[in-house]
Amino acid sequence: MGRSTIEDAMDVVKGHTSLKCVSKYYNIFLTSLLSHISGRTITRKMGLQGVLTNEEDGTIATWVLNMQMVGLSITLQQFKLKGVEITN
Repeated sequence: MGRSTIEDAMDVVKGHTSLKCVSKYYNIFLTSLLSHISGRTITRKMGLQGVLTNEEDGTIATWVLNMQMVGLSITLQQFKLKGVEITN
């Protein structure tokens, strides 16, 4: 997944470009950019945290891709059962 706009803007500022120029270029409020750089605002991911571990997620993704490669479709029930199988 790509980097966020605010992270890109912060990197440009660290490269000694003025805050005002960077905020105009990336269309970010100057105060927001300054808050992120100073550490008053923390960049965090949006949405819910995952239920599966990275290993479990990779295992189920590999299973789905393998099923797709051999031309088999997966029902929702099969997917749920595989999830239970992997997590136990």
